Amino acid sequence: QNLYIHLNPNCLNHIEAENLEIIDDTTIYPPPNEIALQLSHKDLYLGYFDFIRGRVDQLQSGDWLGVSEEGCKNNEGKLVLKFSKSFLGKVKGLNEMGFQMKEAIVYFIVYWKDEEKNLEMKIVLPELKFEKK
Repeated sequence: QNLYIHLNPNCLNHIEAENLEIIDDTTIYPPPNEIALQLSHKDLYLGYFDFIRGRVDQLQSGDWLGVSEEGCKNNEGKLVLKFSKSFLGKVKGLNEMGFQMKEAIVYFIVYWKDEEKNLEMKIVLPELKFEKK
């Protein structure tokens, strides 16, 4: 019954509709104290999953993961994923802005195909939470 659209540009200002209400919010909000990032396959060292298949098989979406500088760990403290070099650069940038990696959760478990080995394997796509120091 209702549609709410939140956006910055004025690209929809030309639209006319019955009961249309446009609210211009000029409030300056403080920066967040927490940031959540949903990682994709580009944020991970994909080749590592070939060595830890059994660990990934034990995980389910929603499981909590420990965090470390190189990746995420299961409840036994063993790595279940490693971050890519490019993602480690993003983490460094967030650290420089005062954010520290706080926790992770298994968001998705999907299949990825290693074209070189012609091999399909499960990979973990986590959600990471960063908190301002």
